[in-house]
Amino acid sequence: MKNKVWEFYEAATGEVKTEATSHLKQACREFIKKAVGEEKAAELKALNDGGATKEELSAKADELIASLENADMKKKAEAVAQSCKVVFGVASRKMRRHEGHHDAWKSYLTWLTQEQKDELKTLKEGGADFDTLKKKVWEFYEAATGEVKTEATTKLQDACRGFIKKSVGDEKAAELKTLKESGATNEAMVAKVDELINSLEDPEMKAKAQAVADSCKVVFGVSSKRMRRGEGHGDAWKSYLTWLTQEQKDEIKALKEGGADFDTLKKKVWEYYEAASGDVKTEATTKLQDACRGFIKKSVGDEKAAELKALKESGASNADIVAKVDELIEGIADADHKAKAQAVADSCKVVFGVNSRRIRENYDHLKEHLDWLEPAQKAALKELKESGASKDQLKAKVMMFFAELPADKQEELKTQWKGKCISWVKDVASQEERDELKQLHEEKKWADLKAKIEVYIDRLDENMKQKVLAAREVCQKLFHVGEHRF
Repeated sequence: MKNKVWEFYEAATGEVKTEATSHLKQACREFIKKAVGEEKAAELKALNDGGATKEELSAKADELIASLENADMKKKAEAVAQSCKVVFGVASRKMRRHEGHHDAWKSYLTWLTQEQKDELKTLKEGGADFDTLKKKVWEFYEAATGEVKTEATTKLQDACRGFIKKSVGDEKAAELKTLKESGATNEAMVAKVDELINSLEDPEMKAKAQAVADSCKVVFGVSSKRMRRGEGHGDAWKSYLTWLTQEQKDEIKALKEGGADFDTLKKKVWEYYEAASGDVKTEATTKLQDACRGFIKKSVGDEKAAELKALKESGASNADIVAKVDELIEGIADADHKAKAQAVADSCKVVFGVNSRRIRENYDHLKEHLDWLEPAQKAALKELKESGASKDQLKAKVMMFFAELPADKQEELKTQWKGKCISWVKDVASQEERDELKQLHEEKKWADLKAKIEVYIDRLDENMKQKVLAAREVCQKLFHVGEHRF
C-alpha cells in the first residue's frame, strides 16, 4: 500500500503536489517521533533548526534508526525513512540508484514540452541511467530558442547552484559565491569549481559532479571546453542576433553544423551587420553593443569593466576609450583568450563607431569642406589622421586652421557652408516643415529645433546621413546653436 501511495505522490503536480508534500512531511515527523521517541526526534529537529545540511540530516536520521533495538520496528523505520527523505529532498538511496538527480531536477524542467517530458519518462522507465537522461535534457536545451531558452537557462542555472551545493557542501559553495561576488572572471570561476570537485573523496560522486559541472558551464556561458572548440561564444551571442533574417540565421546554423570555427561565424555576422540598414541596422547596433559590453566584462572582469565605464562617463574621447580597451585586453594572461578578445574588440569598435575605418570615413566626409586649406595644412591633417587621431581631434585641427584665416575669408566660407548645412533638408522635408525649422531657429527654441533636425536626418540614406553628421558641429556653430547640438 505504501508503494502505491508514493506512486501517486510521484505523479502529482502543482498544488496537489504541494499539499501532498506538506501532509507527508507531517506524517513523517509523527512516525519518526513514534519510532525513536520524542527526545531523539527533538535532536533531529534541533539539528534542522540549526541550519544543518540535508546530508547531515539524512545521516542523523540513519543514526537514530540504527540505534533502534526492536528489529521489526527498525526495518519499518528504514523503509519509511527512505520515502520520507524523498519528500524532504534528501533521498540518498535514490541518488545512489542514479534516479535521485533526475527526480530532484524535475522542478527545473518545466520548460520542456509535453512531448519532451514523455520522451524522458519513456527513457527512465526503460532503464536509462542518469547520464543518458542528462544528455537528453541538454539536447532539448540546445534546441530551445526565445523565451523558452531564457526560462530554461534560468531554471538550469538554479538547478546547477543546488547541485553544486549538494556536491561540495554549504561551506565550499559559499566560497564559490564569494568569489563570484568579488568580480572574478568566468575563467577563475571555472577553475574554482574544478578545484572543489577534485577535492571530493567519493570517486562516483566526483565523476557525477564533473559530468554535471561541464553541462552547467554551458548554461552559465563559461564552458572552457566549448570555448576551446570556438562554439561557446556563438551560443552566448544567439540572443544578440535576433535582427538577422531567417535565411541569415539558417546560414549561420549551417556553417556551425559544418564545423565552422568562431572566427568564421563572427566574420559572417559582421558581414550581415555591414549590409544592414534602417531599423534593422539600429536594432543590430543596439544588440551588438550589448553583446560587446557583456563580452568585455567576461573577458576582463567586473572591476576592469567598471574602469572602462567610468572613463566613458567622464567624457573621454573615443581614442582614449579604444586605448583603454586595448590596455585591458593586453593584461589578459591566457594567450588564446587574449587573441579572441582582441578579435572581438576590433569588431566591437565598429558598432561603437570608434574604429579606424569609421574615422577614415569621417575624414573623407570632412574633406568635402576643406578645399580652402593650404597644401601644408592638408598634409598636416592627413598625417594626424594616419597617426590614429579621433574624429574630434581632426575637427579641432580644422577649426584651428579656420581661426587663422582673415576675417573676410572666414565670412565667405561661412556663407558657403551655411548653404551646404541646410541644402540636404529640402530633399527630405516639405516647405511647411522647412518654414517651421526657420521659425524655431528665429525663436531660439533649441531643444525643439534639435528634435526636428534629428527626425529629418533619419530620413536620409546612410551615406548622406554620415556626411551631415560629420559636418554637424561646424553647422551648429555657424547657426549659433551654441551647446544645443543638431
